[in-house]
Amino acid sequence: MVRSKRLKPIQEMAQNKEKAAAKEMGESLHNRQLQEQKLEQLKTYRQEYLFEMEQQTKIGVSGSRLQQYHQFLAKLDLAISQQKETIERCNQQLDASKGRWTNQRNKTKTITQVMQKLQHKEMQNQNKKEANRIDEMSTQAFIRQHAK
Repeated sequence: MVRSKRLKPIQEMAQNKEKAAAKEMGESLHNRQLQEQKLEQLKTYRQEYLFEMEQQTKIGVSGSRLQQYHQFLAKLDLAISQQKETIERCNQQLDASKGRWTNQRNKTKTITQVMQKLQHKEMQNQNKKEANRIDEMSTQAFIRQHAK
């Protein structure tokens, strides 16, 4: 078996690993997008709640109700802060998965380039053998022709 054919399973394995790394990167990106949407929803809800609180204070609200508003806003602020931390972890996971994909893609490219070089060299050797075989046949035909 020629060397380039022996590398084919290794190339296929590298391509499969690259596809898996790309899938992981896509999932990380999707997860980050979902987390960013959740953050935007929290921010929007906070703005709406704050607006509602301001409207209620204009028409008059009890001290205990005002305290409840502030406590709930503090909980929303904490949730927003935690969501930002979640997004930061998602960014770190995305960066790591991008790195793994890039590394695997480079390995696949290298293996493919090696295979192409081997195939080119094998083709050159095959062509050279064929040319030598034709030369040998021509020489034999010439010798037979002149031996008569």
